[in-house]
Amino acid sequence: MSDYIKGSDRDQVSFGYSSLDQMVDENNKVRAIDAIVDMLEVTKHEFEYSTPAATGRPAHDPVKMFKLYVYCYFEKIRSSRNIEKECRRNIEVMWLMEQIVPDHKCIADFRKNNKKAIKTAFGEFMGICDELGLLGKSMVAIDGSKFRANNARKKNITVGKANKKLEHFQKKLDEYINELDENDEKIVTTKNKIEELEDMISSMQEQGIKEKSMTDPDSRLMITASMGHEVSYNIQTSVDSKHDLIVATDVITTPADQGQLYGMAKQTVEAFETTEEKPLTVLADKGYFEGEDIQSCEDDPLINAIVARPDEKGNEGYQKSKFIYDKENDQYTCPQGQTLFRSGQKKKHYKNFRACRGCQFRDQCTSNKRGRIIERTKYEEVIEASVKRFSDNKELYKRRQMMVEHPFGTIKRTLGFTYFLTRGLENVKTENYLHMLTYNLKRVLNIYSPPDLLREIRMIQEQRRGKDIVEAAVFWAFRCFSEKHG
Repeated sequence: MSDYIKGSDRDQVSFGYSSLDQMVDENNKVRAIDAIVDMLEVTKHEFEYSTPAATGRPAHDPVKMFKLYVYCYFEKIRSSRNIEKECRRNIEVMWLMEQIVPDHKCIADFRKNNKKAIKTAFGEFMGICDELGLLGKSMVAIDGSKFRANNARKKNITVGKANKKLEHFQKKLDEYINELDENDEKIVTTKNKIEELEDMISSMQEQGIKEKSMTDPDSRLMITASMGHEVSYNIQTSVDSKHDLIVATDVITTPADQGQLYGMAKQTVEAFETTEEKPLTVLADKGYFEGEDIQSCEDDPLINAIVARPDEKGNEGYQKSKFIYDKENDQYTCPQGQTLFRSGQKKKHYKNFRACRGCQFRDQCTSNKRGRIIERTKYEEVIEASVKRFSDNKELYKRRQMMVEHPFGTIKRTLGFTYFLTRGLENVKTENYLHMLTYNLKRVLNIYSPPDLLREIRMIQEQRRGKDIVEAAVFWAFRCFSEKHG
């Protein structure tokens, strides 16, 4: 006699479920994913599939293929081979795909061949979120984070590294030549390495590039949050304040965020269709503080940018901001009350070396033996206005970190998307859209249960059908009127 729970006989025919649909309960998220993808217009028009030969089997339905990708990314499954496995063993995937099992090459090709459509799908899903009332559309936070590229650090070469390797192999070659008979093969191998490195250094110098990644040429070595170095891409996001949904994203190959503020803000106002009556408030940290970018935001009536200023260099009390500018007389007053006069035409420099010579605080103010020089750029006024705006909105700015760090934390820790599987900037951008779409879907399913979301989706579909009927009626009425009255 056994005290353990007994299972059923493996050879016994079971009639517990009569269909796959009964095996997937009403609360299952896969039903919500199925309904959401069906709502996307892009799946009906833009997705491509491999066209088979006349004698070959039919192609896979691109709508089903996209559903497969969305579901598997949601479940942290990104490899095309692992996605194929899920089609054979996962009841939810069998339900979603109607028991169709595409091979891993077909799965990988679908992502590769549908870059533009996947980007459009991300935007259309944000439109659904808007219809669900999940977007505030009044304030966003912009930030960037490094995600590892599909390129090992040892496969990232700089001119300095290449010269060190060249020196190493030349030294080895000299050693092998001294042992000629025993090392003929080593000599040939080392000579090939030296030629390869010399060609690489020459090519990099001709192209004017400082580093080169061998596996993924578009990736770059970047400092990460842990202060280490990884071959990575810099992912930019714009996060809406209402439910922390990502409304815009981009992938760049430069490690610094400077120069990205206006581009991301512009992408967001276009997605929101922002008007001048209600400009978009954009929060960004000091990594985005750059004169030209802030000027672009200032010139755009749709954007109200609040950007933190980087810590100023110099001893406290003698930073540049402590020097007061007199616009009327075009001069500065230093913290000790001395006047700095303008010199130079192309670059505006302000100085007063005579006053600096007799100043007892000169060593605290500057390391220049002659005296302090203040440079005023053409963006100085807009920077000063930006600093004041930040000072007036410090409480509002405190929300930035809570908004923008949450998505990156979820994507990297909860979903495990800390690196890219694909190579090349365009392929990485496509994979990034899948990452961000997955995060947004996860947020929506945290706000709504699958049955509630399905109910909301049905209501949206009914509203869309009603709108289509009204638009069709107006069109035919106008056409009939035009035909009747010429």
